[in-house]
Amino acid sequence: MFWKLYLVMWILLTFTTLARDFSEQGVVGFSAILNFVLGIVGAVGLCGLICNRKFFTVRFWKTFLILQLGFILFATMMVVLIPADSSKSILNLYSLLFILMVGPYFYGLYLYSYRRLDLWETTNNQIRSDG
Repeated sequence: MFWKLYLVMWILLTFTTLARDFSEQGVVGFSAILNFVLGIVGAVGLCGLICNRKFFTVRFWKTFLILQLGFILFATMMVVLIPADSSKSILNLYSLLFILMVGPYFYGLYLYSYRRLDLWETTNNQIRSDG
């Protein structure tokens, strides 16, 4: 039940982040579009975790997880390196909340790509019954 609720929250967060960027700037930049696409692809992975279904390949999800971690760490470091003055305190609070909210996201993708080995293994019996 937790993962289903978290998936809904993640999709809402992904869409509202894109809408916020559009409403603030009037146009959506490359980083906002990249963040949106990565969020939706990650939602597919969480859906695979919930439904116990294969989407893409295990190699794709392992690579995606590592690249997504790198993207989030880079973006977080860019926010942290911004000098904190009174106008930036809300941004820093938002960043802290965002970090707390992406923890389960990465844990879910980790479970899906590294710990659900029974999902990704294909035996000869499965191949014969499918083909």
